Amino acid sequence: MPKQLPAWLIEQWEGGESDGTPARNRAEERRNVTASCFVRVDESSEPVLAHIFNMNLQGSGIGLIVRKRLDPGQDIMLIPSDGDGEPVKAHVVHCTQTVQGYKIGCSVE
Repeated sequence: MPKQLPAWLIEQWEGGESDGTPARNRAEERRNVTASCFVRVDESSEPVLAHIFNMNLQGSGIGLIVRKRLDPGQDIMLIPSDGDGEPVKAHVVHCTQTVQGYKIGCSVE
């Protein structure tokens, strides 16, 4: 069962498809999801569109692709793209530049 997440993220987790086995040194299996949300760094910043591409089965980790670089250690808010649902606090764990943008791994608080 996922961590205490709002309904809009739980729906994504439940609708996701298992990626099979844990990758690298991950303890939990991941589910691939296809969803979008907005990322806000602070109250004064403009929200940036993000693509959610995976979540772990415990609901504590989310993979995002965004066009803006985010720094590891940064606290962010994930906001549902349709505006219907509670924002979620998250913490950036890693950021890697890719062809699609920046691949962000974040932990949900």
